[in-house]
Amino acid sequence: LSLAAGLIVGALAQWTRLCMVGGIRDLVLFREWKLLMGFLAILVSALVSNLVLTAVNAGSFFTLGLEGQPVAHTDGLWNFLGMLLTGFGCVLLGGCPLRQLVLSGEGNTDSAITVLGLAIGAAFAHNFGLASCAGCGAKVGAGTLSRLLEGFETRYDPRLIVGYDKSDDACVYLVSDDTALIETTDFFPPIVDDPFLYGQIAAANALSDVYAMGGEPKLALNLLCVAEAMGDDAVREILRGGYSKVYEAGAGIAGGHTIQGAEPLYGLAVTGFVSPQRVLTNSAAKPGDVLILTKPLGIGILTTAAKADLVETPTLERIYGQMAALNKTARDIMVNFPVHSCTDVTGFSLLGHSYEMAQGSGCSIHILTGQVPYHPEAYELAEMGFIPAGAYRNRAHVQEGVHAPEAVPLALQDILYDPQTSGGLLIALPEEAAPALLRALQDALPRAELVGYATEKGEYPLYLEP
Repeated sequence: LSLAAGLIVGALAQWTRLCMVGGIRDLVLFREWKLLMGFLAILVSALVSNLVLTAVNAGSFFTLGLEGQPVAHTDGLWNFLGMLLTGFGCVLLGGCPLRQLVLSGEGNTDSAITVLGLAIGAAFAHNFGLASCAGCGAKVGAGTLSRLLEGFETRYDPRLIVGYDKSDDACVYLVSDDTALIETTDFFPPIVDDPFLYGQIAAANALSDVYAMGGEPKLALNLLCVAEAMGDDAVREILRGGYSKVYEAGAGIAGGHTIQGAEPLYGLAVTGFVSPQRVLTNSAAKPGDVLILTKPLGIGILTTAAKADLVETPTLERIYGQMAALNKTARDIMVNFPVHSCTDVTGFSLLGHSYEMAQGSGCSIHILTGQVPYHPEAYELAEMGFIPAGAYRNRAHVQEGVHAPEAVPLALQDILYDPQTSGGLLIALPEEAAPALLRALQDALPRAELVGYATEKGEYPLYLEP
């Protein structure tokens, strides 16, 4: 009965969100009157569950922090179990994602137990498949990484041109006067159901770090975690997808490592080469440079909404093709221009990676939000609240360094914080060289756009301009 109630409430919540009248997401951001809609979605779900429990178990209503008769402690377990099933039903229909659940902090003990049941039910539903999170949205937040690595003793080597202390895309080691070695690795859980396509996307994403440094990949090693539920055919297809992209890149796979685990993971450790004089880092932008982005944003939002079957097939095919596309073309074009700095836009979002570029370069970066390319469907879905957890982590890490005027819509800001999987290159170069590079890029990559510019360091590392 609780599960049935949850399905009904979940359907109502989904309908509410589709009608653009607000959602539980607004509880996170505390946005005006819409907060009430999110609160009511949780409250109605809780009350329906307890109505069922009252009929079955003669229990009492709980109040979720409102005034009234609190639940007896002996009924806490029943509330927990009932809300777990209700939460599971809600999430099955996209009504109540765990990451968007926020408490008022005023509930009694049994209110907390009951809502915890909803949270666990939601978590169970979201983990019902093989992977609990997808693509670069699974990345640990940049702020967390900084804290984890803080204070480590490192060995100084003058030949290490770029190390992890630079927050760059890969490390670079000087081999000789005319050769530098690029090393990088990347892997993540499935972002698509098709194992071959998953292998392609994961490989393209791992190879991208070498392209962002201005290099060419030469060797790769497979990194694969096989879940027990996976058949041999699926494993083979993942590997075949990775091999196809490495071959397209002009590199070769020379081995790898495979383990068993709770959920699938795939990626590559990649070795590439670059001239030491042509190494591109994310910390060399100069005041007066302009920034060009080679792929549109919105991947994280669209793949999140796809879990609720709210993205049409043509749109999915478009973003899948974009994620599987190598950044080789963009790299091959940009190395013919006087590029100062480059990074690929992946899990830390456009603003996260721009923030790292601004901090590393000692300048401020202005994002021309009206010129940033994104998939139009992502804007509509962002307004409905389909925001991946990684976007909230990115916002939490960066927002204090971002000047965002009210004229920049919240949905557009969400897109700028959206984690990308196998995203495009963000290229900084002198303004006078930018038009020629942009024309050359757009001949091959039509969605490439000029998205910002760098100035002397100001009060904020990042400025959003309407």
